[in-house]
Amino acid sequence: MNDLLQQPCARILTVLLAAALPASPAMAQQPQGDPYTVAVQNLQAQDPMIRRQAADELGRMHRAEATAALLPVLSDENPYVRSAVVDALGTLRAPQAKEQFHRLLREDPHEQVRQQAAVSLTYVGDASSVDILIAALDDKESGVRFAVIRTIGNLGARKVGPKLVPFLKDPDSAMRRTAAGTLGKIATPEVLPALKEALQDADALVRREVVKAIGAVETPEAVQILVSCLADPDASVRAQAVVGLARQHDASGEKAAIELLKHEDVTVRLMAANALSMAGSKEKGLPALDAAAKVESQANAKQQMGFALATFKARLGLKEEPKPEPAKAPETKKPAAEPQQAPSKKPAAAPKKTAAPKKR
Repeated sequence: MNDLLQQPCARILTVLLAAALPASPAMAQQPQGDPYTVAVQNLQAQDPMIRRQAADELGRMHRAEATAALLPVLSDENPYVRSAVVDALGTLRAPQAKEQFHRLLREDPHEQVRQQAAVSLTYVGDASSVDILIAALDDKESGVRFAVIRTIGNLGARKVGPKLVPFLKDPDSAMRRTAAGTLGKIATPEVLPALKEALQDADALVRREVVKAIGAVETPEAVQILVSCLADPDASVRAQAVVGLARQHDASGEKAAIELLKHEDVTVRLMAANALSMAGSKEKGLPALDAAAKVESQANAKQQMGFALATFKARLGLKEEPKPEPAKAPETKKPAAEPQQAPSKKPAAAPKKTAAPKKR
């Protein structure tokens, strides 16, 4: 729970902080009409809450023409309005806002605005933002640094790798995990020594992210490091190591993966199953995975193991055995119906004799 609280979320902070603004009677006097037109008009409302809500609505509408209306509001006096506008323009992936985002990330006095500017640069997706992001790694606020590091990873800025290495020793374990995750996205061999050193981290979650990053670096040295991780005391770290080895088509983790198929943590079991589907052997891995799938008690995990097993067989060129059709119950013949006798006809009643008329 503490880690969750430590990780910034720009949109949530915007909503919570802006909610503290006092409501105005003007909110009850908003113009009526087409929602898009109303939202554009509300960007000029006196109440900052209305302006913020208008920016949020325009972002949700995903209408490119809203960019022209939103750009001037980046200079709004209220930081929560500015943050909402940056968020909306990022959602719209508006390249026209890139330079404004750079300016806000460098100069805006409010942490929330700088943080949102870093996040929105991910959506714009322009590699020319990398140098601005590198400079922002020195921001005094950790929330901004978090956002900057994630955006660097999303942009795949390989040249930033060495500058992220110091964050692997940050006092905040969440920051160390974030830095390792970004280094995994960048995946440059030059950071392997620093990642190897980070395997001594006391936090298993950090080590797991570091192992994942090492697995993304496709070199013989990375494979050797992953093999050493099979001895880690934490099962999730070992599972990540066998997955990393399997993705590099290395079977060194097969024995560890087979053992992890019996682990109490279903996530660990599934990671082991996926690793075997990628690099397991027909002689050992296949029967082990088949047996694990048969005894798996959780329905969803059983289904995923079945898929991993099918992938395994397809990789080996093995055909799926046809499932036997359920035996049909023998048909019981109904006894022949006895011939029905025609209903017996009653003899017709003899006509009544009428008395002869008396002679007079």
